[in-house]
Amino acid sequence: MRKTNIKRQISNLIVGNTVYIDEYQDKYYFVKALKNLFPSFSEDEIYDSIQSTNNALKGSRKKGKYVNMLLDTLERIRQSKGKEWEKN
Repeated sequence: MRKTNIKRQISNLIVGNTVYIDEYQDKYYFVKALKNLFPSFSEDEIYDSIQSTNNALKGSRKKGKYVNMLLDTLERIRQSKGKEWEKN
């Protein structure tokens, strides 16, 4: 799967131009949606990626910047563990 397609899929999960994924319930549903897109990642890996992105981008989070950073974090995990982007 191409990186631009992955960015588009993640971006489509986020409503609006600013990302608010701080509360447990928001994270829960976002993790489930990402897990559906990327079944080779564990929920813990996805949750940790969201936490890492949230911590790095404090304050106002623009959707584009958030998606790019989240994707970079997931990419590092994918490369280190030999995971695939492809949906099974």
